[in-house]
Amino acid sequence: RVGGYIVPVGGGLFALILLSNIAYIMDYPHFYLYAVSIGLGIPLATLLKPIFGDPLHYLISFGISGTLILLYGIITLIKFIKKYPIPKDRV
Repeated sequence: RVGGYIVPVGGGLFALILLSNIAYIMDYPHFYLYAVSIGLGIPLATLLKPIFGDPLHYLISFGISGTLILLYGIITLIKFIKKYPIPKDRV
C-alpha cells in the first residue's frame, strides 16, 4: 500500500521545503523547527490513521507538532525574561 503514502509524503516535503525557504529568506532560525514539525506531521497523520482512526490521528500527529512549537516558545520566553528582567523600580 505504498501508493497511499505518496501524496502525504509529497505534501509533507512540500511544506518542509516551503517553510525552510521562508525561514532562510527571513533569516529566522526558529522557523526551521516549525518546518520540520509541520512537514513531519502530514505524513505522520497518514501513518497513524489505521491505528487510531479518523479524528484521533490528526490530533496526535499535529498535537505532537504543536507541543514542540509550544515548548520551544516557552523556552524562548523564559530566556527572554531572564535576559531582560523587569527593573525593581518599576515593580
